[in-house]
Parts: sequence; C-alpha cells; structure tokens
Amino acid sequence: MTSELKQLAAQLPKAELHIHIEGSLEPAMMFDLARRNGVTLPYPDVDSIANAYNFNCLQDFLDLYYKGMSVLVTEQDFHDLTWAYLQRCRQQNVVHCEIFFDPQGHTERGVDFAVFMAGICSALDKAQSELGVSSKLIMCFLRHLDEESAFATLAEAEPYLDRITGVGLDSSELGHPPHLFEKVFARAAELGLKRVAHAGEEGPPEYVYEALDLLNVDRIDHGNRSLEDEALVQRLVDEKMSLTVCPQSNLRLAVIDDMSAHPIRKMLALGLNACVNSDDPAYFGGYMNENFNALIDATGLGRDEIFQLTINGFESSFLTGLKSKHIWTALMQCADRFGSQQAMSESDQAQHGYSMADVAGKAVTYRLALASGKITVGDNAFALLRDKALPKGDALALAEFAGIQAAKQTPSLIPLCHPIALNRVSIHTRLRPEENAVDVYAVAEIDARTGVEMEALCGLNIALLTIWDLTKPINAALEISDIRLQYKSGGKRGDWIHPDGLSATAQAILDDN
Repeated sequence: MTSELKQLAAQLPKAELHIHIEGSLEPAMMFDLARRNGVTLPYPDVDSIANAYNFNCLQDFLDLYYKGMSVLVTEQDFHDLTWAYLQRCRQQNVVHCEIFFDPQGHTERGVDFAVFMAGICSALDKAQSELGVSSKLIMCFLRHLDEESAFATLAEAEPYLDRITGVGLDSSELGHPPHLFEKVFARAAELGLKRVAHAGEEGPPEYVYEALDLLNVDRIDHGNRSLEDEALVQRLVDEKMSLTVCPQSNLRLAVIDDMSAHPIRKMLALGLNACVNSDDPAYFGGYMNENFNALIDATGLGRDEIFQLTINGFESSFLTGLKSKHIWTALMQCADRFGSQQAMSESDQAQHGYSMADVAGKAVTYRLALASGKITVGDNAFALLRDKALPKGDALALAEFAGIQAAKQTPSLIPLCHPIALNRVSIHTRLRPEENAVDVYAVAEIDARTGVEMEALCGLNIALLTIWDLTKPINAALEISDIRLQYKSGGKRGDWIHPDGLSATAQAILDDN
C-alpha cells in the first residue's frame, strides 16, 4: 500500500509554492560554479560540501546557505541554477511553481539586479516552452536586514514588476517580527503585488497574527506554530488562509523531532488549507516527491489526504482563471486509476455507519470531476451521491462533509461547486430524515445549477423551500432553479428577469413564496 501511495504522489501533477531558488543549489553545482567563477570555498571537494549540509537549526543552515550563494555571479549561473530546479520539476510532475528569490543576498555582493533577473527569467521562459512548467516569481526581503534595505530593494525591482508576482519575507525569524516590515509591504500592495511571509516556523503565533493583520498577506509560509493558538487556527480556517508547509525542512531545522510527529494530517483534519513544499530541497534532503514520501512513510498519510494536499497547492497558487483545466483533468485521471480508500474501521461502522475516509474521498472525487468536466452540472449530484447505491449514512455524511469542506475552500477553480450550495445540502440533511435522500439529491442539483449563475440567495431559498415542502412538485422546483435569473439592484424581486417565462406550476410556486 505504501508503494502505491508513493506512486500516486509521484504521478499527480503538483504545484510548489514554497521554494527558494538559491536553496536548490546542489553540492556538485556549488563546486562547479565556484571553479567557474574563481570563488574560494572552505571545502576541498563535493563530498566535503555534502557533509557540510548536516545541520540542525535555522541559523546554522542560513550560514551555509549564504556561503553557497557566493558562487552565483553571472547571468549564466542564475540560469543554470533555475533550469536545474525546473528540470527536477518536470521529472517530479511539478507543473507549476512559485519561486522565491533573495535579491539582497546578491546585490550586497555586487551582483546587479539585472544579472540575476535575466538569468532566472530566461530559465523560466525556457521551462514554459520546452517543459510545460508554468511559474511565478516572488521577491523576498531578508528580515535580518532593516526595512530601509527592503525599500531600496523594492525600488530596484520596479522596472521588473512585469515578471514579479509578489513579495515575501524570509531569513532568520526569531527576533525579526513581521511588524518591522509593515510599511514596505504596504508599498508592495500599492504596486499591485501579492504578499506572503514566513511566520510561525520558529517564531511564535504572534508572528502569524502580525503577518495577517499588519502585512495583509495572501499566504503564510510554514505556519506550524499556529497550532498552539486555537483562536488563530479557527481564524486561518475561516479566512481560508493558505499554509505552505515544508515537512523535510521542518525535520532538518528541528521544528519537529521526528517526521512521525509532523502535524500535516492534524492541519487537514482541522480544516486548514495546507499544502506540501520542499523549501530548500538541496539542503533538506529532497524535492516535492521526497517530501510526500517522507510523510507517507512516517505519518500514515492516506490517498485522499494526498489528493487534498495537491488540490490545496493549486487552489493556493496565484494562477488565475481556468487556464489550468488540463491539470484538473490529469488529477481526475489519477483519481480514476488509484480509486478511493475503502477501509472502514469497526469503530467507524459502529459509531457512524460510514467511513469518514471514504466520505472524504468521494468529496475529493466530486470536486475533481467537476473541475475536469468529467461530470456535468445537470447530473453531478445524482452521479456522485447515488454512486454504488450509497447507504443512508454515507449519503448523509457525504452531503455534510461536502458542505462543510467546500465552505472552507476557495471556489475559483471549481466554479460549478458553489460553497453556499453545498452548505445548503448540509443544512438540509439535518432538517429531514435520512430516508428522504431524494431531497438531498435534488437540493444538491438545484444549488449546483444556480450557485454561480445568480447571486440572489433569496432565489435559492425559494427553490429550496419548494423542495423541502414535499407537497410541491419537484419538476417545478427544478425549473425554478434553472431559469438563469439575472440579478440586479441588491436582490429586489422586481429585478429578476426570465426571458423564456415559467410554466404555470412554477410561476404559482414563485408567486406563493
């Protein structure tokens, strides 16, 4: 089973959102670039460099990291470094990456901004055309330097903002809280840049609060220590805030004592929007697949958790629109090949009558199927909820799980699966006995069909009230749900327009409500 899960993780298309390009500098490349550029390293050979990659805290790692950075001098160096990482992406089915780079680590050594931008961007362009790997760049400020230095870096970056998607905050966390960079992040926002920040790795939960409240970040990088604060966890869940988690990094930097203690499964269980990343893969012992493999070996990470982490990665990315639909199709193909988890513990059966793991799997499959176009709006609720004649307990659990989970997810990549719609399914299952499963199916279909096409929630209420009242005809309710209402002026009833008209039965129901 473990080998099958590793095969799944390897074959899934993945997005990596937390990768420092300087941290992908492998020992052999470091040695070769040092010779190319006449840089003297305190290591006589590649093996000595590899041995130096043994460290157990963030500061020891950073000391080595900045020594390694010294070999990056020319445009070709930065191209070669970036291209090597992107080739790894292709090998490991990473189809989209959002790459951190540290300008201050180079400009303070006399390397011009134009040099590393040209080298990195040429590799990104080549990867897009030759490897099919898409990418975005995130420029990080080094937090051990002051905000004045960060402002100078942002000013230097302005001619390149067409290639830079966002700004980040990295380097030594303890003693360098996010509030020290509030002004430069505000300026970045004015320039239209996304904002992310390392917080809650070594720093306390207060650093995460500051990143949210003062830096107004779009993502939290790491965020492990958020788990120490229940109110913070709930806020992260409510705000659907993404956490870019780095398991191998956490182990090597002593954030955790053993991989078996990694909190990734707890994060998912709490509803946190966590995804897997490699951070500085050359230094931490592995790229994306190695991180998944470590979790599978040590934590019991399961099939549906692997899918959820992968989905979270894409939904947390700065990809826009639905141009990545081929990715969702590939995800669905993997779901078809590897199937769902079937295991159901005796305690689950006794207590609930269904397996939550199986329910989670069906909800994942539902979202993938919608996103890839494998099932249509008209039949999705029936196709999924009646899959293999689901027992009453499974139908109830699936509706509730889908409603609760979808409300926590960003719907940008699943426009046919509206979170409010699925919440309605959850609410409805509590109002009627399980025997009335047909009501659940009908409500799911109504909401799936109307959730995106109109914003007038009162219109949805009319359709739902019709379904809940079993004296009203189902077909008329479905007709109401499908009238493609246009919504204007804050939901006033007189502003609903249906050019084709309604049947007499449906119109009577609408008038009654």
